[in-house]
Amino acid sequence: MVETRTFTADDLLTLTTGQGERYELVEGELRVMAAAGGKHGWVADAISGEFYVYLKTHKTGIGVTAETGFFTRGDDRTVRAPDYAYIPKDRIPVDGLPDGYLAIVPALVVEVISPHDRAGEIEEKTQEWIAFGVDVVWVVYPTTERVYVYTQAERSPVIYTADDTITGGHILPEFSVAVSTFFEMV
Repeated sequence: MVETRTFTADDLLTLTTGQGERYELVEGELRVMAAAGGKHGWVADAISGEFYVYLKTHKTGIGVTAETGFFTRGDDRTVRAPDYAYIPKDRIPVDGLPDGYLAIVPALVVEVISPHDRAGEIEEKTQEWIAFGVDVVWVVYPTTERVYVYTQAERSPVIYTADDTITGGHILPEFSVAVSTFFEMV
């Protein structure tokens, strides 16, 4: 009989890998997050940069990037880390963000898809963000230059192509950017 070890958020915070691995925790199971690659990083940075400029001006909240873990199932056995998350001011604790993982529900989450991501895992994670209470989830596909936008109100995503302009809707009023901006090389 083989015994499988389950992990908690505290275990994940103190995990030493030595090999640069990244993990998420799902129901106590460690899931290795492979290094994403160049195109993924560049697209994630472009998206984060657009939000940074908006938030610097509008001061409606803060953005956090990859490696920021959230307790998406209300316990210490599941920790997910999006590529980007926007947290409005009214959801930030008075004493600021904790050093550890966050129980805060972001208003918007962005997941940039990597070549190694599998459809079932993408769907599972997207639905988990929605179930956690995230208002809007963007799933960004660098290869096809599309952004799938999921919301609490709609069962099917709205799909934006590089020819479209995407907005922040009621979450980020006045935020508007050409989708092609996310995929342009300098």
